[in-house]
Amino acid sequence: MNIDVIISADHIKEEYLNNKIVVVIDMLRATSVIITALANKAKRVIPMLTVEEAFEKQKEFLEKGIEPLLGGERKAVKIDGFDFTNSPLEYTEENVKGKNIILSTTNG
Repeated sequence: MNIDVIISADHIKEEYLNNKIVVVIDMLRATSVIITALANKAKRVIPMLTVEEAFEKQKEFLEKGIEPLLGGERKAVKIDGFDFTNSPLEYTEENVKGKNIILSTTNG
């Protein structure tokens, strides 16, 4: 038996699927991050569509004297200047308690 794992829909090509049995597991990591952060007492999680919007929202907070955390990824890689990826394991109570989190991810 051969098992191939494709971690992103962006990497699926039709020729990979011909004459194969396919199982799709759609795990919305953004939702997992949001739930984990809130369960670990983050003040709020603010989803943003783009990296640029995330940095703009960060600027708004900084102008008010509030330092938010930035979380997210692009193509499964942490964004330069961000504090976390989109792994729920990073959003521990120690890291997020009482914090405002700005999240921008393509996986969710």
